[in-house]
Amino acid sequence: MRIALVLLAACSPSPSASIDSGEPPRIDAPAPDVTGAPLRVFTTGAFLGTLYESGGGLAAGDTKCARAAGDAALDGTWRAWLSTTAVNAPDRIAGVGPWYLPDRTTLLFASRAQFVTGPSHPIDQLSNGESLDSNVPVWTGTTIGGTAASATCADWTVDQSSSGRAGRLDATNAAWTDDTTLTCGTYAYLYCFEQP
Repeated sequence: MRIALVLLAACSPSPSASIDSGEPPRIDAPAPDVTGAPLRVFTTGAFLGTLYESGGGLAAGDTKCARAAGDAALDGTWRAWLSTTAVNAPDRIAGVGPWYLPDRTTLLFASRAQFVTGPSHPIDQLSNGESLDSNVPVWTGTTIGGTAASATCADWTVDQSSSGRAGRLDATNAAWTDDTTLTCGTYAYLYCFEQP
């Protein structure tokens, strides 16, 4: 009993100790800079302009990105780089960057401003990190200025007798998002951007 009282006394704060000293608690490690956290971008497999989902559209593109990320065990929320007549692709992408390939070492976009000039490196990796080296088209519906192109496969709902603007995954200039116009019955890839 005497030992227990001695231990209790040793663990109790002294009368002079203040529970609320008015000073902030000590933090040994700095808080992460959420606004500058490294985000990732990858390229999916190929789809027709309707994006194969019921109703198609932007939601179908986002679903394709989320599915590809999940297949590669990538966490996070993902959005497809697509424009429609109502929404421009950059407005769908949250965060200030930077954005990297899935390896998180190869820088693509240092900031949002770089969307209009092109990535520092081709967006040539699938979600699992596998490299793509062919000159293949990527559905974007987006001009180099970031606005919707006139051709968006009827806002990604039609894959026949319509057309859509596409970029090229091996490009590091304007062609990354604005390279050619394809019939919507063509297979093309998608770019997927991680959201903060």
